[in-house]
Amino acid sequence: MKVEFKETDQFGLSLVITYIEYIKASKNDDELNSLGVAIDSYKNLLSLNYEFNLREFERVARFLKNDSIVYYHSLILDHPSRRELLISAIQDNEIIDIRKLSIRGEVFTSFYAVKLDKNE
Repeated sequence: MKVEFKETDQFGLSLVITYIEYIKASKNDDELNSLGVAIDSYKNLLSLNYEFNLREFERVARFLKNDSIVYYHSLILDHPSRRELLISAIQDNEIIDIRKLSIRGEVFTSFYAVKLDKNE
């Protein structure tokens, strides 16, 4: 599993995974475990409250296209000590924010697309 911890203009310090590496994890348990370890390392580095789960991973994997790049990154909420982990993807020149929603205790994943400005 090849992942990068990378500082980006768009997302700040992020865990970056290419489509090929992300899909490898869906086909191989060792790769999936490696991805889980990388995500846990990232969330521990930033003291984020997040638990990697297979259901969310599978939903994200089904959504991706061949040119996608997945970003695990944090969002500062109302105070710097309060952060939330977000999952985004860049594909087809769009940023897709993948956010967890909780309705009656069930976790759903929703997708929001934002066109990238070619000047950025």
